[in-house]
Amino acid sequence: MRATRNFKMLRVPNHFQRQTPYKWTPAELVRTNDLLVVFAIEALLTEMHIPYLVTDRNVSVLVGSIEAFPCRIIVGGCCVSDARGVLEGAGYGRELLQRD
Repeated sequence: MRATRNFKMLRVPNHFQRQTPYKWTPAELVRTNDLLVVFAIEALLTEMHIPYLVTDRNVSVLVGSIEAFPCRIIVGGCCVSDARGVLEGAGYGRELLQRD
């Protein structure tokens, strides 16, 4: 008997398993090389059930000393204002990218 595992992406909507009622439009929220800040922001967004994605984490770890590839935290376009409010309330307002 072969065990099967169901892998699901918890932070980004998975369109292959079921249809979502909204369209995923990415919006960059934070860009930093400080992994502690990334972990803290991940914890806050997870606790508030805000979908997010961390990009360039492995590249920044490999060449982190030159700070050429910062980690980017991307949230869904529908949740940008909520995520900004959570991070500003937690004291991470300086890490937020300026709005366009």
